[in-house]
Amino acid sequence: MSWKSSSSKTTAHSSAEFETVSGGIFLVIDWDTGVCEKIIQVNQATGFCKIGKDYLVASGNKLILLDCDFCVKKKIHHRLFNNIHSIIYKNENIGVTSSGTDSIVVLDKNYNEQYTWCAVYNGYDKNQFGKTREIDLGLDHSLIFYPTKLHTTHINSIWLDIAKNSFYSTLFWQGEVIEVSIKTGSTRVLGKNFRFPHSLKRTSDDRWMFSDTGNNRIVFTKDWRNYHYTCLEDVSWLQDTTQISSDRFIVSDANNNRLLEIDVDGHVIKEWKFSPQWKVYQTCLI
Repeated sequence: MSWKSSSSKTTAHSSAEFETVSGGIFLVIDWDTGVCEKIIQVNQATGFCKIGKDYLVASGNKLILLDCDFCVKKKIHHRLFNNIHSIIYKNENIGVTSSGTDSIVVLDKNYNEQYTWCAVYNGYDKNQFGKTREIDLGLDHSLIFYPTKLHTTHINSIWLDIAKNSFYSTLFWQGEVIEVSIKTGSTRVLGKNFRFPHSLKRTSDDRWMFSDTGNNRIVFTKDWRNYHYTCLEDVSWLQDTTQISSDRFIVSDANNNRLLEIDVDGHVIKEWKFSPQWKVYQTCLI
């Protein structure tokens, strides 16, 4: 089956044609043929999602809406956007993880704020130095740099379930997956004792799936009590996992500058190697 992958890169393409001091490339590639069909420079490219024919891409501390030809249609700013890591579009709502402010921002389809949640004021107030963090939620944080060790959670992925009035996220520093009530802001820990988790998603058979990055494995669960692990060898920083069929996945092996197609047992089917300057952040089947 022919399919295409959209990938965000965290550093510039090695080609002089796409060289940029800001660092970041967003591109569409045909996985079967190896042809790069579209490419655009994006400042500090991280997470993205598909909205109809458009792409919503994180670019540093803002979002950029691209049309199908990669022309910029809109730039979206928010006072809490800082070190954005992931974006999801579900039921005409857009969920954004703002790692730099330990926050979640939910927007409607017109990019108006619907909801914000900050971990600092919901039980996660200590940074990696043991100091209490305080964030003025009314201040514009988009022009401020916050080192990762000053983040209390480095929250980095989100799954929205509007029907249940909840969202779900991975907490990098705690090694947890949590459920948060949108109505009350209260938190429930679903899974713990992971190492630097990322990329929380749902599979085609309705399981939870995420990258247990520090342990070089993909975690699957339906009930948060019973787990299946796909362990990978010779990977360095398992940033993202994308399901492409019932038993095939694409993983972003960031520090080895490559994408791997694997089966559910972790056997490598195919490798896509990039320049050493590129760290692959995320992929998506389109």
